[in-house]
Parts: sequence; structure tokens; C-alpha cells
Amino acid sequence: MLEGYEDDGSVGVQVERMWVTVAEVFKDGTYIGILENQPASYEPGSDLYLVRGAEVPFRPEHVIQIKNGPAQFRKTLWLPKPVHRWPRE
Repeated sequence: MLEGYEDDGSVGVQVERMWVTVAEVFKDGTYIGILENQPASYEPGSDLYLVRGAEVPFRPEHVIQIKNGPAQFRKTLWLPKPVHRWPRE
């Protein structure tokens, strides 16, 4: 859930699907993905972390749907350098 602006200008909770490419899988079941879309709730800006290309952590309970690209796509997949890196412990 995201905090965002409602049509009347007030701040409210926004919910939207985020598309990510999985970059890392950890033993505890956490994933790190690279965000593939710009969240509609936010205008991109230099002071925002959550922008297209940022690393985001998530767990299986946050996944709504999984899509695998065509086999040829998966063979040639490369991940771009993230614009923001999530801290690792």
C-alpha cells in the first residue's frame, strides 16, 4: 500500500500492482525485484525511492501473479543496474 493523493487533494491509501523482475532470492523467502513500472501514485522525482528501476523487497504473500516470458527471452534476460539499491544486511 502506498500513501498518495486523492482526487480532492487529501492524502489516502493507494493500492496498485507493481511489475518487477526478480533479481535475488534469499533463504528466508524474501525476494529483491527491480521495479519495471513507474507507480501511478507518484510523479518521478529525485527525492523518491520508489521509481521505475528501483530495487524493492517483497515476499511470496505479496505476489498476485507470476508470468514467465517466452523461453528465448528468459535465455537472454539481463538486469539493468538498479537506480536505487535496497540495503543488504
